[in-house]
Amino acid sequence: MKRFEIFFGLIKIPTDFLMTVIAFLLAYKLRLITEPIAGIAKAIDLTVLPTTEQYLIFSAKAAAALILVFAIGKMYALKTTSKFSKEIKETIYLCIIWAAIIISYFFFIRTFPFSRLAIIYSWALTIILTILGRAIIRIIQRGFLHMGIGQRRLLFIGNNNITKEISKNLSRNPSYKIIGLIGDNKNGTGTNIKILGGISQLQYIINHQKIDEIIQTKSDFTETQDENILEF
Repeated sequence: MKRFEIFFGLIKIPTDFLMTVIAFLLAYKLRLITEPIAGIAKAIDLTVLPTTEQYLIFSAKAAAALILVFAIGKMYALKTTSKFSKEIKETIYLCIIWAAIIISYFFFIRTFPFSRLAIIYSWALTIILTILGRAIIRIIQRGFLHMGIGQRRLLFIGNNNITKEISKNLSRNPSYKIIGLIGDNKNGTGTNIKILGGISQLQYIINHQKIDEIIQTKSDFTETQDENILEF
């Protein structure tokens, strides 16, 4: 696992925490200026209105709970190859679960927040800001990848049409840098990937070229050779 991937995976934790706290504080301020809405929002009872400091403490606890829910939902994966659309869907889904936990907590202790509308604001703003925070991280991350920083160094084993098709797709993905392949050019597949050697040189090529991932498109290897590939 690259330090690049570890950094951008772990930086999501404080970002999610900060964005959630900001969302709660914005919801608090927004609720104070919201006029009463019949059947939805009553006038605020100032006798139960928490201070900014009290609400900040509550928001920090809620943010910590969200981090835990996200961690259980595997939202802090360290690889750089996941799709952002999938990340957005998972964020919304897990935020729904998180909101249900908060509501259950208030029901269990038999008390209610000073404003149900503030909770709704907090939930909606948390979704928006956590997605925004993760989008900013991804933009920065992709910028580094386009500069060649943090790319996963990829090696193909096999020189055939499958290699050609996969390499064509991955060449458009900045997360990967295709280093070369192990095989020969007898099949004449027309691939432009550099041939680095034969299967007997696998370990040397992996170490020398600092390979991160291997894609095997050829299957006619001995059992020992297959085991060596799987060990990587």
